[in-house]
Amino acid sequence: MAKSKKAKKEKAQDFQKPKLKVGKAKPKSANFTDTSFQSRCKIFGKQARQLTECSLFLAISVPQQSLATAPKTLASLFAHHLSLCASKSVSQRTESLAHLTALIERGRPPQPLSAFLPRVAPLLHDASLAVRSNTLKLFCALPQQDVEQCAATILLYVRAGMVSLAAGVQLSSLDAMEWLLENAALQVVSTWDGWVGTLETFEAVLRWNFDRTQDAANVAAKALRVLAIFLARGLTQTCDFASVEAEDARRGFPYTNFPQMMVSRSVCLMAEFMEGFGSLDVSSRRTIFEKSMPKFKENLQRAKNEGGSVGREAAGCMKALESFFF
Repeated sequence: MAKSKKAKKEKAQDFQKPKLKVGKAKPKSANFTDTSFQSRCKIFGKQARQLTECSLFLAISVPQQSLATAPKTLASLFAHHLSLCASKSVSQRTESLAHLTALIERGRPPQPLSAFLPRVAPLLHDASLAVRSNTLKLFCALPQQDVEQCAATILLYVRAGMVSLAAGVQLSSLDAMEWLLENAALQVVSTWDGWVGTLETFEAVLRWNFDRTQDAANVAAKALRVLAIFLARGLTQTCDFASVEAEDARRGFPYTNFPQMMVSRSVCLMAEFMEGFGSLDVSSRRTIFEKSMPKFKENLQRAKNEGGSVGREAAGCMKALESFFF
């Protein structure tokens, strides 16, 4: 059916744009809702008393917090950056080590080296060169007295890095060994298993394998140079027995309350010397090294004949040995 004119006109009005006139309000829609009203309420005495008690309770239980922050102490900053050394982010570990180095350079560390060494020393084996370099910088900033006291512990981490499968970790560990020999050589060569164990570690690094890649050749040349320093320190420096006896006296050794359980100190030292675990004097270290001297010189001669950087460092190592034994 055809629509009527009235229906068509009503439909057209729905789509017709309203005409606005100056001075007159805009026409309101059919579903307009007036929201200009305001609600009011009365509060009686009982309700007012309950509201007052509630506001008083909130004022007591939720005190105002001050926006002012107290400055962090050196110890708290040190502990904060020390915890970030275990971060998974390489940049975070690098920056934390740099901050720790800066804090140590201001003065003595707020924590003893034995406390934070197990958290920092494993970073010598980190996959990132920046982290390993910053770890070595931190060690260089440590007081020499602390390094001497913890030289045996540092040596364990350094030797573990020297036999790593990654050439970069080996080179960084050899740098750390060179630094350790410059600052605590006597403690390194005279500590428990410091002489024999470190010689075996150098042999494991060198492997006397002359079919090397370029990375292996760089590691071998570096190892031979550090080995020459190690032999020079070990075959020339001896322990101060007076200081050893003074340390024993400070610790109350021997324990006189148990004389039947004690063995002579000199007998124990001689047993350690013969086994090569606690080589306190030069003669005992020479005796131990002379057992493997012929094979060692033969391998050095082969390395010298190899030429290149390895041959130069092997020649320097042989010259050092000749000056010690001939």
